[in-house]
Amino acid sequence: MQTSISLTAISKVKVLKRDGRKEEFKLEKILQKLPSLPSEVIDGVASDILSTAKDNTIDTRTVADIVERNLIDSYLSYPNLLEVAKKYVLSRIYNHVFGKGKWKEIDEKDLLLSYNALKVLEARYLLKDPNTLRYIETPQMMFRRVAKYLANVEKQYGKSEEEVRKIQNEFYENMSSLKFLPNTPTLMNSATRLGILSACFVLPVKDSMTTQEGDGIYDTLRAMALVHQQGGGTGFDFSELRPKGDVVASTAGVASGPVSFMKIFDVSTDVVKQGGKRRGANMGVMHVWHSDIEDFIHAKTGELKDVQLQN
Repeated sequence: MQTSISLTAISKVKVLKRDGRKEEFKLEKILQKLPSLPSEVIDGVASDILSTAKDNTIDTRTVADIVERNLIDSYLSYPNLLEVAKKYVLSRIYNHVFGKGKWKEIDEKDLLLSYNALKVLEARYLLKDPNTLRYIETPQMMFRRVAKYLANVEKQYGKSEEEVRKIQNEFYENMSSLKFLPNTPTLMNSATRLGILSACFVLPVKDSMTTQEGDGIYDTLRAMALVHQQGGGTGFDFSELRPKGDVVASTAGVASGPVSFMKIFDVSTDVVKQGGKRRGANMGVMHVWHSDIEDFIHAKTGELKDVQLQN
């Protein structure tokens, strides 16, 4: 092992394991998993470990992040490191799903996915145990989950078990070979409690706080929050809302106008995106005949950036 970093300094670092135990950090363990690493990559890992460790202690997840970051930072000089980084990510997923040392090799179909795709899968798509936040499926298991869930719908249209199984296998083959991929909510929510598979929803906004039909301003706001929580996007036509300054008959007050209500939708989206599967996406429109159309255009010019309608 060649490194310009002091091995004495590295040996003082302790690794905090998931079960609370502390072990001496050994660079050799990383090199066994990732043989033939260039010396500058090894130096980068060792240097980052030393600079990141607090009170000479570092947790296993941080170590993994440091190794991965150094692989990616160096892949322009050493292109093969991108493939190494992919295998490193997949190994982490497999360790979660099957247990450390309880799997033999990486599925070749998982290696068809790019490094960026694997990072997005890790962050948003692969199902996790809600108690431990460890992955409970690999990319291929995700494709199997989606294929089975969607194929089972065919039973409602008279398909036999054998026909459903054939459809499931064909759909899985198309996804796993990356010939076709369904939308994000389908990948995220198939066979889960949420179950929402559509990505885009047009929600009505009537000129009332609430209505018996559930399509008033605040009824729609609630519906929007639920759609965003489950990974969908929403669209609205605010043209029905009375313009700013109009008299409100029920209260003898004055209407604040559609743009003011758009701000509420905007803020709600900002709050929900912290706990949802991904950031909510909105599209708001207003017809040109509306008397507040210039206010709406002004709010979207960029002049009020970081103040209004950022979502």
